[in-house]
Amino acid sequence: METFYSNFMLIAAIGVLGAVSPGPDFVVVMRNSLMYSRRAGIYTSIGVSLGVLVHIAYITFGLGVVIVQSAFLYNAIKYCGAAYLIYLGFSGLFSKGHTEPVEALAGGGRVVPLQGLKSGFVTNVLNPKATVFFLSVFSQVVDPATPLFVQLVYGLELSLIGAVWFCFLAYFISTPKFKSTILRYQGKVEKAMSVLLILFGVKVGCFQFC
Repeated sequence: METFYSNFMLIAAIGVLGAVSPGPDFVVVMRNSLMYSRRAGIYTSIGVSLGVLVHIAYITFGLGVVIVQSAFLYNAIKYCGAAYLIYLGFSGLFSKGHTEPVEALAGGGRVVPLQGLKSGFVTNVLNPKATVFFLSVFSQVVDPATPLFVQLVYGLELSLIGAVWFCFLAYFISTPKFKSTILRYQGKVEKAMSVLLILFGVKVGCFQFC
């Protein structure tokens, strides 16, 4: 039991550091929160946390090692992820901007939040660095004797940490005072976010596992 608690706290510390580190998930949540709404940002955050569960699921069942060791599978995920980030970036870069609230854009408030969920989920799932990150975390605390239930608890812990952090980020960024200040430069901010997504896409595409 003592080992479980120590591992639980270790994963919590690593999970927090991993979540707050700027990356594609951070940029997507920030972009959707600023350009659309708090609701869209929270949906995006939920999508990211669901993506974490996908990583945990295949790592728990041993597929993470297969993906990392298979050049074909790893590169397939890497290039799909890079292409998706670049696609999101160029979509924002050449958009005309959004001046209406998300409910108006979504035709009832449904489309954009669900698109946020999708963008958060796909961005996280297709990030090969996430595969390496979660595999390295689990290799520190999990061995063949670790019960499946305990592994799932660790996975849920990582997912919840991500959800809490990104929901907080979406909430903070979309506060009226902060958002109104940023959106005075809406066009420039959206372009900057889009460029960041493209750069992350290029970085993911060029990332090599050593």
